[in-house]
Amino acid sequence: MNTRATKVRLTNILFVSQSMVVGSQIAIFTLLAILGAQICGRESLAGLPSTMLTSAKAFSALPLGILMGRVGRRLGLTLSFAIATLGAVLSIYAIIYSIFWLFLLGTALLGVGRAGGDLSRFAAGDMFPEGERAQMIGRIVFAGTVGSIVGPFLIVPGEWVAQFLNITPDVAPWLIGVAFYGMATALTFFALHPDPLTLAEVPATPTEPLPTQNRTLQQLFAIPNIQLALLAMLISQTVMVAIMVITPLHMEHHNHARSAISFVITAHTLGMYGFSSLTAYLIKRFGIILTMLTGGVLMLVSTAITPIAPTMPILTAGLLLLGLGWNMGYIAGSTLLSNTLRGIERNRMQGVGDLIVGLSSGLGSLGAGPVFGIGGFWTLSLLGGVITLIFLYLIYVLNTHAKQAKATAVLAS
Repeated sequence: MNTRATKVRLTNILFVSQSMVVGSQIAIFTLLAILGAQICGRESLAGLPSTMLTSAKAFSALPLGILMGRVGRRLGLTLSFAIATLGAVLSIYAIIYSIFWLFLLGTALLGVGRAGGDLSRFAAGDMFPEGERAQMIGRIVFAGTVGSIVGPFLIVPGEWVAQFLNITPDVAPWLIGVAFYGMATALTFFALHPDPLTLAEVPATPTEPLPTQNRTLQQLFAIPNIQLALLAMLISQTVMVAIMVITPLHMEHHNHARSAISFVITAHTLGMYGFSSLTAYLIKRFGIILTMLTGGVLMLVSTAITPIAPTMPILTAGLLLLGLGWNMGYIAGSTLLSNTLRGIERNRMQGVGDLIVGLSSGLGSLGAGPVFGIGGFWTLSLLGGVITLIFLYLIYVLNTHAKQAKATAVLAS
């Protein structure tokens, strides 16, 4: 059973599941703030459902990672998708009867499903040797492209279903969520055999392995490669989210049409997901560190050109580069994290990594508004550039420490 064909088949199943997860969440996100304000009657609380989803996604990543390390990827992913299916059902009931607290609960449960979907990139990558791991992680990340394209187009069919059921068409995205999360649950539970965890590859050169595999989080955080992997995901996510969420408001202040704003965000989404194969190739050809540096440079260029002028070509190029830089940092960090550890430690730190990414999303989105309000888009971009410069310096420092630690371990053995 431990054949390449089996591993590819399991990766394809994870790809399809992640496509459905992202597709349903993109569809839901289009109406999330609007319905939040509509149900509670206060526009000031319109962003609360999105905050609940993001927070639930962040804080469920670590327990899900630990759970998958104990009971396997299949049951962990199945549980997360089933919880999200329940969340979509509760949200539909909450929308129909205008129950705000239930709407928030349902949205939070959707976040658990998204956390599971994001962890599936590790389920795919861990099955393959280090030389192919980035390619497989990138393949699951690329599933976001499929979901981003398909999701919005599903709203109209969802409205047809709602009309057939004689309920408000506002529930259309959540009906899609019930269908897609339900299918992802069934597909994962019945088709993800054997469990990807049983096929996980052991790193060829694990850093500082301890026989007990019981190191504390503090001990794991002390490993330079772990620090670098987490830092890559943290800074890439924070800078990307901060600039992305403010760009539509920045464009609106300069009288861009909604269609233009949508085009720029679409270009950004393409950069985030569409070039995953390129990132995987760069990692395989030039290594994780050089790819990580390239991602940092692209984000730095983005923060430099985006505020130059509020014209469509510059904004489109800036947001495209921002998404591509994030893609390289995110996939390179994820790959380095998987390559460094093994067993339960790897699963636990993968959960920690996604917890950090989730929290950094909240940090980026919450901090961007006040910075933009005080100093404008120039100040926000400058701050993003400074953070990215620090990131580039830390890549050099931590990679040097990692090489020294590896040399010391070889001499000791």
